[in-house]
Order: sequence, then structure tokens, then C-alpha cells
Amino acid sequence: MKKIALPRIFFVFIILGIVIYAGIHVQHTMTTHAEAAIDRERITYVSVLITASDTLSTIADRHYCKEFGSMEDYVKEIRQYNSLKSDSIYAGNHLIVPIYNAVDANSEIAGTN
Repeated sequence: MKKIALPRIFFVFIILGIVIYAGIHVQHTMTTHAEAAIDRERITYVSVLITASDTLSTIADRHYCKEFGSMEDYVKEIRQYNSLKSDSIYAGNHLIVPIYNAVDANSEIAGTN
């Protein structure tokens, strides 16, 4: 059997470490850009009364807009804001749901004074 030189093994581990680091960095950067894409100043929150036929997905579907990213991202945002550990919700309770306002509340609407 041929012995592999120690410097060669060291070089392989260095390259492997760089590849792993780059993969983690790219994943983190993609997440950061997705979160930064939404203008947080345009988000308001509404209280939604949960009915017997509601699910977290149906509530999210009623209020979703593309500025929140994917529907999964929006459901995750609702869960995090309401401190939900799962998608289970109960009729009679309220959820706080983020709403994206396309028009800045502080700017004038065209044609009005």
C-alpha cells in the first residue's frame, strides 16, 4: 500500500473546510437577502378571529402578498409573531397577522390634498 503524505491529507481537509464554509455562507446570505427584501416600515398588524373552519394556511392565504416571499415564509412569520410552536390554532382565539401596505401611510395619495 502506498502511504499518503501528511501535507496532502491536510490540503484535502483545508479544501473541504472551505467548501463547507462557503455553502453555509451562501445559505445565510440567501436568507438575509429574503428578509431584507421586505420594507418592514410598510407592515401593520391586524387581529384575526379564528373560526371553526380556519387553519393557519387559510388565514395566511387571505392576507398573503408576494412581498412576504413564499407562502411558507409568510406562515412562518405568523407563527413566530404569535409564538406558535405548530400550525395548530383554535376557534374563538385571535391571531395577529402582518399585513403589507403597498402605499406608504405617510405619503400623499395622488389627487388628494
